Amino acid sequence: MPSEPGKCYAKCLIQDQYETITEQVEVRAAGTKLTVVPGSTETLSEQVLVKEASNTLRAIPATFESVSEQVMTSEGNSSVSISPAQFSTKTEEVLTKDGYTILRVVPAKFETVTEQVITSEGSSNITITPTQFTSKSE
Repeated sequence: MPSEPGKCYAKCLIQDQYETITEQVEVRAAGTKLTVVPGSTETLSEQVLVKEASNTLRAIPATFESVSEQVMTSEGNSSVSISPAQFSTKTEEVLTKDGYTILRVVPAKFETVTEQVITSEGSSNITITPTQFTSKSE
């Protein structure tokens, strides 16, 4: 130490002095945590109507065939002269089977379709962490 005129300096022994001070020290700064949760998908199978059921109506005409038969045109008569009965051949159409209608039921057609469906949307979670302090004594 430099000496100054008019002042006197002497070395003195002074005990160390301690003092307890409590203060807050930042351990971790406040922050934000962003967590991304992707959406999830699931595969579903379902039957989808491809063609509706239907009815088909079809008419089938009656059938005819030609039949030949002998028909008596005049009876034989009994007189002095006997003449036999006279026959002639006629051709006519005779109904052998009635016409009818067939109703056919065509079942609906289904096919299995596989598609992906969103079961939950993707989301983001934001977690806010407050600043943490700890007490230390020095």
